[in-house]
Amino acid sequence: MTTNEPVVSNKPALLEDFLSESEVAGGLEVSVQTLRRWGRQGRGPKRCKIGKAVRYSRAAVRVWLDGLAGDDAVAVKRAQTGLRNARRAG
Repeated sequence: MTTNEPVVSNKPALLEDFLSESEVAGGLEVSVQTLRRWGRQGRGPKRCKIGKAVRYSRAAVRVWLDGLAGDDAVAVKRAQTGLRNARRAG
């Protein structure tokens, strides 16, 4: 059963616009390993390191999604839906 109550994030306010590897991978419905491989190959969303942690800005993920070819339109829609759900989950 789901509720419509807002989810309270425990992230510091400064990091609200950033997602972890697992959040992005879950939103895109790929494994963290796939996301890392894409990063090494220069194929995935732009990432940054904050300390030892790899983070993705929400804006960078959206830019990457917007840049995908038309053949990937279904994948883009699924990924965007997944990112919205990740945002709600915090």
